[in-house]
Order: sequence, then structure tokens, then C-alpha cells
Amino acid sequence: MGSTPFVFLEATINTPKEKVWAVIVETPYAKSLGKHFNQEEFFESEWMGNSRAKLSFEGPQEKSNGSIMMLFGNIYLQIDNAFSGQKYVEKILLMNDEDETQSKVQLVHGPYADNIAEQQSNWETWLAEIKTSSEEI
Repeated sequence: MGSTPFVFLEATINTPKEKVWAVIVETPYAKSLGKHFNQEEFFESEWMGNSRAKLSFEGPQEKSNGSIMMLFGNIYLQIDNAFSGQKYVEKILLMNDEDETQSKVQLVHGPYADNIAEQQSNWETWLAEIKTSSEEI
């Protein structure tokens, strides 16, 4: 059937998941990270760790809805997107190791119609910056 047009990535980061999450969502980091995808508009949410928050965004060519929640003690984010008529999903799972000194980040994004190599590269760069920024704070 051929390769699946999804991006699957995983990284171990030498800091707890809460610091990784802060890097992903705090405005200075988020805006810097979003530039890898030519994004100038960002979700905003008042998510608290023990609740579930709904996200919604609508731009000129894109409509997105998502959720952030704790899932068995892990942070889970899922965003369902429709961009120029193409639907795709972004899923991020953040987990701590047993002693809570390291975290594991797992990403699954797609399907991508015709630019999977570019998307793979963008997400690899994004994840590398998340790792570097998380380990510095």
C-alpha cells in the first residue's frame, strides 16, 4: 500500500514534562516555534493541569479544534485541522520517566497529501528546538 503520509517522532528530554509543556505554550517560545510552519496566529487557552480545555481557531484558510488534557498523568494535546479543504490531525503526548527527571515527547501528525518530506523536516526542527529550549530553562 505504500508509506503512510504521517509524521511520527519521539524524543527524550532531560527535564520534566511540565517544563516541556511551558516551552510549547508560553508565548515567547510558541511564537518562535510557530515560525517553522509560517504561523503568525496561535491558540490561547487557560488550561489548568487537572482539567480539559477545548481549543478553537479559525483563520482565512484554516479551521482547527482541539483538546488539552491530563491522560493517566500525562499531558495530551490533539488538534483536528482543516487547511484549504484538507483535514489532518496533530497529536502530542508528554510523559515523565519514573523519577520525573526526564520526559518523553511523542508526536503524530498527518496525513499530509504531497509535502510529507517538508512536514517531516519542519516537525524535526520544531522538536529539536523544544528539546534545546526545555533543557535550558
